[in-house]
Amino acid sequence: MKRQKLSLAAAAALLLAAFNAFSQEVPAPVFQDGDFWQFKAVETNVGGISRSNPFDGVYELFYSQGNFRIFHFADGQREPADRSVRGPLLALLGQGSVIKDLQFPFSVGQKWDYKYEFTTIGSKKPFLRSVEISVTGVEQVTTPAGSFNAFKLQTEETSRLGEHPWEGTFYYSPETKSVVKYLFDSTQTGAGTKRDIQLIKFKTAR
Repeated sequence: MKRQKLSLAAAAALLLAAFNAFSQEVPAPVFQDGDFWQFKAVETNVGGISRSNPFDGVYELFYSQGNFRIFHFADGQREPADRSVRGPLLALLGQGSVIKDLQFPFSVGQKWDYKYEFTTIGSKKPFLRSVEISVTGVEQVTTPAGSFNAFKLQTEETSRLGEHPWEGTFYYSPETKSVVKYLFDSTQTGAGTKRDIQLIKFKTAR
């Protein structure tokens, strides 16, 4: 009987924690000097697609004096990252100037959308893409950086007339002030890119 009471108490605590997480509104993060994040990105190309500068490897974002510095680790060296990855990496902190997947404050059940221009490989003319974001729940997510209660967000992205669909799922943790896991897939039509990004290390002031 005593064990059953403990089990009921534990279940009640879990339900209360889940309720509090679902009802929580996530504010915009406040960054402080010394905050940093390391992400590992793995990019896979499908259907003959290739890129001269794939979004692949380990990256670090470091915040100091109101600015983010971004580095890439290659051959044991820490070097300034390529400009092509700056936008997608800053978007993991909700700081992208073009990619605005994170719009604060947000809570479970919310939706929003935005548009941006994108230029494909080999094309000189950008085309407009429409993005829809849905906050679908809260899940426990484990990465090399640890385990986190993270908000799950799903994206659906299309070009004009709903063509060339892209899909994404990412998990945002208020504890890390960042996305802790991001999955991207643009191969629905048979060719494109799959991308898996995970937080592997971080340090943030509370």
